[in-house]
Amino acid sequence: MSLKILKVFVAGLCLAGLAACAGSGVNMVAVVDKPLPAGAQTVDILVATTRGTNLPESPDFTNSRSASLNFAAYTVSIPPGHESGKIEVGDDFLNPANGFTVLRERRLSRSDFERALGAGGEIGLFVHGYNTGFRDALFRAAQMKADSGFPGKLVLFAWPSQGQLAGYLADRDATNYSRHYLADVMTMLGKGRQARQVNVLAHSMGTWLTVETIRDMRLTGRWSSLAQPRVILAAPDIDIDVFRSQMAVIGPLEPPMTVLTSPDDRALKASSRLTGGRDRLGAMKVDDPRVLDIARSARLRVVDISSLDSDGPTNHNRFVTLAKYQPRLREIDQAGGQFRHAGAFVFRTLGTVVGAPFQIVESAIAE
Repeated sequence: MSLKILKVFVAGLCLAGLAACAGSGVNMVAVVDKPLPAGAQTVDILVATTRGTNLPESPDFTNSRSASLNFAAYTVSIPPGHESGKIEVGDDFLNPANGFTVLRERRLSRSDFERALGAGGEIGLFVHGYNTGFRDALFRAAQMKADSGFPGKLVLFAWPSQGQLAGYLADRDATNYSRHYLADVMTMLGKGRQARQVNVLAHSMGTWLTVETIRDMRLTGRWSSLAQPRVILAAPDIDIDVFRSQMAVIGPLEPPMTVLTSPDDRALKASSRLTGGRDRLGAMKVDDPRVLDIARSARLRVVDISSLDSDGPTNHNRFVTLAKYQPRLREIDQAGGQFRHAGAFVFRTLGTVVGAPFQIVESAIAE
């Protein structure tokens, strides 16, 4: 596709209202020195990134590509009255009383980062998606940690997205550039694996980066450094046939890899048009024979989350509202039952989350 055609295509997306899925594209992070108001909460985020910086100790990570991993630690405040699934803007992210703000930032060495991970407990790893500035990724990680009540330490892997709608192809190249570095981070998370539970959540184009990294780690034997990690792919922007070939190498995981889909995801429909009409995994129906075939062979949990509220007309970020249900979902996962196994499911929210939030579409357990 020529650059001219790509620009026309992106303009069409904007006219169709798909620009609502866009982040701000902002990489600048302002550290705010103000008292924390009553009712606010704080979230600590560790960052490993392939983004470059303008200055060695700058808190801002750009969309340039670093020749080595950079590490940092941030403390983000969540304002009083925070609404689940939202990132409140407030006074341009400068007032902790009415918006997300950065209270503290510290650049870390590799050894500092590894020490900050600690010796045990749970570790969460979030890999953001396409068209995401660094600040957007940082605040999204903080929002999900706050809403889910995740008890462990959260690591944001920030790859150098252009943070622009027209940057789709550049973003895909940036994910490929970052595969080796993400594998390095995952290997670090696996150290002391007997004491750690690693949980990986990837969104949109970040799922391509994550699945390719897992595939590479399988081929090189490094995946075994992690002890039964939980992997969730939200709205995966991956060609369905490519995903089949990736999973043929990766094979079944324990616990099963979870794939979150929304057949009405307009952003992935646009991605399909951009890639020659190829179906994207995250926009497919859970009862599609191709999806069920992969679910059976790779023992996947495929979950339709279309019933969740969307934060815009694209229906691409529904996974962020799933965070508030995590305490109950963790109880279900720990208690056992059908959802612990591979299969196709539909998530139901209308009064059923406390009782039975998952409707079984088809069991895909490999005997």
